[in-house]
This record gives sequence, structure tokens and C-alpha cells, in this order.
Amino acid sequence: MPDCQWIAWRDHLPKGDPTLLVQGDCSFPQPGFSVELRRPLPPSPSAQPPVVRGPSVVERGAGPPAFQVDPGPSRFYAIEVTTNSSLFAPGVNLAQLPADQFYASWQSGGLLPPGQFTLPPTVWARLQGADFLFYRIATSSSPTSWVNPMRSLGQDGSDPFLSIVDSAAGLDAPSLMVLACLITPPAGSPAPQVTVVHCAYKEVTTGPYTTTTILPQGVSVAIEDVF
Repeated sequence: MPDCQWIAWRDHLPKGDPTLLVQGDCSFPQPGFSVELRRPLPPSPSAQPPVVRGPSVVERGAGPPAFQVDPGPSRFYAIEVTTNSSLFAPGVNLAQLPADQFYASWQSGGLLPPGQFTLPPTVWARLQGADFLFYRIATSSSPTSWVNPMRSLGQDGSDPFLSIVDSAAGLDAPSLMVLACLITPPAGSPAPQVTVVHCAYKEVTTGPYTTTTILPQGVSVAIEDVF
């Protein structure tokens, strides 16, 4: 876990919308790390199909998460879940991924019609040790084979994800904004060298947020108002 120092403020510039900014500096023992702050929220309702919506936060040890799926008119889907978003990159052989990092509904059955999908309890048991789960659906116009395949994306063009926490108590407070700190380690084994990585999040918001909590570290930061 890196050592990160966070600050958060809401900027009320004249003739502009209130803008929330969260910034941090994270110290790593070697170069090559990248850090991203994202909101662990499902795709917006206005997103074009195919669409999959999951919870924003799920408690470790609680029941498995459920997903609401709309693959589009006359289409069928399979859901895919991974603990590492890089495993969704083009060219990755999904059939060879280890069971503690990846699950797909097509591993144990055919394609599914629109509706709700709940992660099987046995799958949830082996994946919930992660800090995040990334998920997507792959769709087809045939229930038995991949015909005109398409895949879902989150509202920011990347795969939707949910955060897993030891206790979800208080994380649904309307005055609290939850952000996820996604860390990508460097490829290979660079030589030790303390490196500081800067990370920033920005969002125009009129919400009643007074605090932001950054997962999985669980750090809560008061949002200062700057006029």
C-alpha cells in the first residue's frame, strides 16, 4: 500500500459551475507506477446498449453482487468479471486466466437473455479478496454462438467496476463522495528508487458533498470550500 497524501476542495469561481477537485501525491519504492482516481459508479442510464449496471460498493463477506443487464434488442450476453482490468486488454486469452482472477458466465453455460445476473456464491468466495472487481458483458445476436459481437463500457469509456470493502457502513451517506484509487504497477522489475506519483480528480458538481473517502485505503478527506 503506497503512502498517499490527499487534499480536496470545491472551487466556486465566478460565472462557472462549482468544481470539486481531489489531488494527491503517492510515494512508491520504485518508478513506473501509475495512479488513477475514479468514482466506483455504474454506467449512466443514458448509456447506449449494451449496458450492465452493478453496485458501486459491496461489502466483503456479504452476499454476492448482482448486475442488471440490458444487452440490447434481440441480443444475448455473457458477463465477465476480473480482479485486474489489464486482463480485459485485447489479445489476452481469457480461457487461460486463473480462477482467482477471472470469471465468465460462458465458462459454465450459454449466452443469457436480458435481466438480472447474480455472481455465483462459489465465484464470489474466490474473488472477494480483491479490492476491486471490473466487469463487462459481451453480447451476440445469437443465443448459441458469437454473431455480431459487441461489449459494454462504462460511462467514461472504460470497464465498469465496483469497490470491495471490509465494512460498507456509512459509505452511502449523501454527503460523502466515494473515490477509488486504482494503482497500476510497472512492468518488469525496475531498480529501487523512491518515486512520487501525482494524481488528480475533477468533477463539476452541485452535490451536497462535504467529505470524500478514497478506497481501498479508506482515507476520509474533508472538502474545503474555496470562493
